[in-house]
Amino acid sequence: MGRPLMARCSDPKTYEDEVEEEEDEEYDEEDDEYEDDDEDEEYDEEDEDYVRWRWTWASTTTLLFLMDEFEEYNQSSLTTFTNFVDTTMALHESPKIYTFILRSPYDQEFMESSVSSWLHDVIIKQVEELCLDFFDCPEDDDYNNNDGRYILPQNIYSCEFMRKLSLTHCHFSTNLSHVNWKSLKYLSLENTTLEDPVMQYILSGSPVLESLKLVNCGGFDHISSGSLKRLLIYGHSELYYDERVLQINAPNLESVEIKGPMCTKKYMFKKVSPVLYDATLAFTQLVRFDVQHGEQQIETKYGDYQDLVTNQIKMISHAQNLTIGGWVLQILESRYLHSDTCIQVISAREVRNLPTRGKMCKILTLKIPLCARDLPGINRLLRTTPVLERLVIDLSGTHGDQEYAGDYNLLDDELNNFIPNRYWASKVLISAETLKSVEFIGYSLFTTELARFLLRHAKNLEHMHFRKTENDCAKWQRHFGRLEYFFDVVCLLLSYPRASPRVKILLV
Repeated sequence: MGRPLMARCSDPKTYEDEVEEEEDEEYDEEDDEYEDDDEDEEYDEEDEDYVRWRWTWASTTTLLFLMDEFEEYNQSSLTTFTNFVDTTMALHESPKIYTFILRSPYDQEFMESSVSSWLHDVIIKQVEELCLDFFDCPEDDDYNNNDGRYILPQNIYSCEFMRKLSLTHCHFSTNLSHVNWKSLKYLSLENTTLEDPVMQYILSGSPVLESLKLVNCGGFDHISSGSLKRLLIYGHSELYYDERVLQINAPNLESVEIKGPMCTKKYMFKKVSPVLYDATLAFTQLVRFDVQHGEQQIETKYGDYQDLVTNQIKMISHAQNLTIGGWVLQILESRYLHSDTCIQVISAREVRNLPTRGKMCKILTLKIPLCARDLPGINRLLRTTPVLERLVIDLSGTHGDQEYAGDYNLLDDELNNFIPNRYWASKVLISAETLKSVEFIGYSLFTTELARFLLRHAKNLEHMHFRKTENDCAKWQRHFGRLEYFFDVVCLLLSYPRASPRVKILLV
């Protein structure tokens, strides 16, 4: 495989500049007359490499055109960029292209014919990895008035050598009737709308597809693929009004991730693999669109959302490696503090209809800030994982000070009266015989009591790790006046009774 395309631009020189350079060279020759022959040989080798690359770049099989490295985005820079790609593609001589990546703003009127021409060339040369990543131009209001998106040409649907395809802000043909992507294994679609028939043509025309990534996509109600092993869904383009059910039929699915503000979108796994290795559920806030006022509103009635989360957990409860979390959103309304991560939605009523057994879950990762409202949900999940071997509590997300208010400024009367050790005192650890490893990444005021509960019940626990983060150091300095607080916490943990005689408590 050849080197990826590289370009170097130089400013044109004036006659005066050349004269000055010649004079400088004369002085340099006098100063360097005593230099070694080794340096001359090294210079000759570098010069040789430059000359060789100057004539061989046209045969490279990897082409990357990245306009996001430009300092400015405007119509002028876009014109320069487009002309550069036009020239490069016209001079390219290799009969084969393995990788073609294009990342730039898109102007439909100015760029459509050029982009289609580039695609025509790379498809003829049997491209294997294709990425079209179009984005808005943030610094040019005139440019942003163009709402057009690139419509994929018909010849791309017959690109049978393509193994990896990534598309952002691209539209599929509305009259699509055939797709031949017989070699495609990875497909990523972002910010696009696909009707159900189009999605079905894509999946049926990709018989060896293993990985599907959908980011802010919508318009379809079915995902059906017998070869699919990995599925990632982040957000939904019909976020505010779509109450249809997305049915997923993937009998060989091994890994699934559902993230982002799912809101009213429901998911139903009709047929999935009996052995699901990895599953991630990480909802953010429940947002609805107020049509009357034309604005987004944070939903504070969590009934429907609780049902959604409960349903999704049921669908993935047989995963061996389960991750649950999401960004914390704390809404200060009156004197109540509302939070809606997945864990806190579970905690709200300590949902009774969660699956009573998750016999296959061996690794449970919770990405949460670990505040008082998280504890009932954590307890419920621990009660449904009887063969759990490893537990990870990850507090290292980019949570701001306001998001940690639930830890240090308890605004709810119920939380003001909350005593963590009393909560855990009456709880039972169902995985007491199987739990071997616990890891805390980051720290909150509720970490020690949860750790104490686990130490008291886990009979075969081998390791309990505490990993501090940079955010922890700043937090301790701000709230406790000194950075050594973490070491005090570990010393406290060492004094707690332990059910396992061989457990090691480690500070990393």
